[in-house]
Amino acid sequence: WRFNFVQASMVGDKIVYIFTLKVNPDAVAFPLSYRVGNCMNQSVDSVSLSLNPAFRGAVSEVKAYNTVGKVLPTTAVTTDFGILVTLPETLFIDSFPSGDYYTFEYQLLASVWSDTTQFPCKQSQYEPGVPACDYYLRGWQTAEGDPRDQLVDSGGVLVPGCCPEGVVQFCTERITSTCNPRLSDTPFRLQFVGNASTNGLTILNFMVTPVALGPQLGTPACDQTDVAVIKLYVTSEAAAAFAAVILLNAGGGEYTLPGTSTGADPQPFISIPIGITSQLVDVPVSVRFTNLQNGATSVCAQQLGSFTVCPYTLNGSKQGSQYACCASGDVPVAVDTVAVLLEGEGGPPAPAVSAGQPAPDGPSNSAGAPAEYIPDDGNSAPESSTIPESSGSPVDSGSPGGDESSGPQ
Repeated sequence: WRFNFVQASMVGDKIVYIFTLKVNPDAVAFPLSYRVGNCMNQSVDSVSLSLNPAFRGAVSEVKAYNTVGKVLPTTAVTTDFGILVTLPETLFIDSFPSGDYYTFEYQLLASVWSDTTQFPCKQSQYEPGVPACDYYLRGWQTAEGDPRDQLVDSGGVLVPGCCPEGVVQFCTERITSTCNPRLSDTPFRLQFVGNASTNGLTILNFMVTPVALGPQLGTPACDQTDVAVIKLYVTSEAAAAFAAVILLNAGGGEYTLPGTSTGADPQPFISIPIGITSQLVDVPVSVRFTNLQNGATSVCAQQLGSFTVCPYTLNGSKQGSQYACCASGDVPVAVDTVAVLLEGEGGPPAPAVSAGQPAPDGPSNSAGAPAEYIPDDGNSAPESSTIPESSGSPVDSGSPGGDESSGPQ
């Protein structure tokens, strides 16, 4: 099993992190000599991702999706280790066809944590000093030759559970960029206002809004940058149907900007030479297309967890032929209950609840509920976090069996 980081982006007032859980068929595992059995073909029923306790208040929402993008009725709590997400059904190594995976979405409040280049976890005990987080998976040993036969109790002897630990790294193209890509370092945001259709035109209205900044996280500093050009990444259909960009002034007048559409880079985008220098006023921008059938979702179709977004870049502080600031973000145009898979498509229905495992109480939420939050004191979770806290470590609260025999394999 492998838990991998896919991407992170600022979406509205939240930072959205996407991870995947999949089987690695090329991995080589070795049996142990100091404990009975092995975890080479273990099952998995939960994932725990390290979290710095100082940022528990940043956690807003956690979701998990099966291989076809359906939101699962998971349970998420914070523990001494981090964020423990318990799945409604046990997963086995034959639950996924090769290349398929489950998706995990963690939403954090940008007002508390705003760095998209890493997750606010404790320093990794395995790879200290780099953007990396420890995690562990919880599950059970399985019978040799039958990965769905969980060895929970064999002949009256408790079989140790499995809770292997791993490291997930945050190394992305945005981190290694030659300009500063952090949206949290620039005083501007692009917001979606709404869309309309008239006389064969599909109109998407946006607003460039100034915001207050916290400490600068990247270099060079971009707290005083302008916005020379907005690159709005769109679908191929929208790029081909691009008509005009209209700047709306304070008096209600319209000014057509010399916007252009490009078919690659590596995806189609609209270039908007907006030239904003003031950090004091909102600037409304209207992007228009001809003969699009489905409004905003015909233009913005990229899926980021439960959000349908248009990625964008704010280029500013030009130095020679290059921009020193290239803040990257995603502007949401819709919130969905079914996620479109980020890598590949298809896959079988979600695996059934395994034998010997209780089914979740009550009907499942087919409309796509987020994680079920269960405060440990019986009251509602504090406003600063919708994830309840639970005591315990990977051994005493996050591993099957709950005693010393269920430690790491």
